[in-house]
Amino acid sequence: MPNIMLTERCNLHCPYCFASEYTNHPCHEISMQNFVHAVQFVMKDDSKTKLGIIGGEPTLYSHFAEVLDYLEKEDKVRHAVIFTNGILLSRFLNHVVSDKLVFLINCNSPQDIGLANFKHMEESIDTLVNQKNMRNNTMLGLNIYRDDMNISFYIDLLKKYQFRYARISVVVPSDMEKYSGPFDYFTQMKPILMRVFHEMADIGVLPNYDCNRIPLCMWTESEREQIRNLFGQRMCHSNILSDTVKCSPTIDIDTDLQVIRCFGFSDGPKISLESCKDVSSLKQFFIEKVDQKYKRDTCDRSFSCNFSSNCVKECYGGCLAFRTIG
Repeated sequence: MPNIMLTERCNLHCPYCFASEYTNHPCHEISMQNFVHAVQFVMKDDSKTKLGIIGGEPTLYSHFAEVLDYLEKEDKVRHAVIFTNGILLSRFLNHVVSDKLVFLINCNSPQDIGLANFKHMEESIDTLVNQKNMRNNTMLGLNIYRDDMNISFYIDLLKKYQFRYARISVVVPSDMEKYSGPFDYFTQMKPILMRVFHEMADIGVLPNYDCNRIPLCMWTESEREQIRNLFGQRMCHSNILSDTVKCSPTIDIDTDLQVIRCFGFSDGPKISLESCKDVSSLKQFFIEKVDQKYKRDTCDRSFSCNFSSNCVKECYGGCLAFRTIG
């Protein structure tokens, strides 16, 4: 799903932020003219394509209400996902008049963002669910960045607002040099993930990974069976035990209409939106310039994988950004 960055400003300083070098520059935001141009470019490939709206924090964009109105009215846009921390979102919900908008609210603990910000985030969730009747268009996300995280706040929100699905992501650590490789890191993160799975299963919530995932081979057969038993027949609607972990170009369009593969490669090759004819050609550019450089025929030579040879050849063992470290 291609993403359009509205602004580089953010009102938080998350300890796990993967785009800290790219954000918090108050003067950098996209013009409405360029925003419309970017939307039309993305929609050229297929009008059914989902579109992501990102930041920074999108709600800090000076024309955010206008963006929502435009997305609602533009027939070519079938679905637009707004990636937000939700703190200021309730100010704009009068501009939400259809179900083509999806809100992915990244939830942080009150200890990380402060009690006042947490209450504002919850107010936005409450407004979406109870006033706008958009529970099915709202997803709560959790970035798992420490092996000792207290996730009770997240579980409480999922339970209070009766969500049945949740988005989780195992972040690429900023201090990756502490680990011998991604599998060493994943091994350390397994206990917190298993705890997340158990606590979600207890309240009837099915987790799905975002792009950052732990490969299937990291789980023992008994652990895989335990996870299957937690969620039963609903497992067919989740990717937490996917056979392979692939990583393909996302396509993030920045405020100057420069395109990067994704935030994990924000200091890598860029290309102007104007220099390509469509999203497919943008993806091909990054496959040739980035993916082919880091892709290997196996996840990790030092790790014993018992799955099919096809799985080994296709699996990146997590986010491709792991390959840039070391």
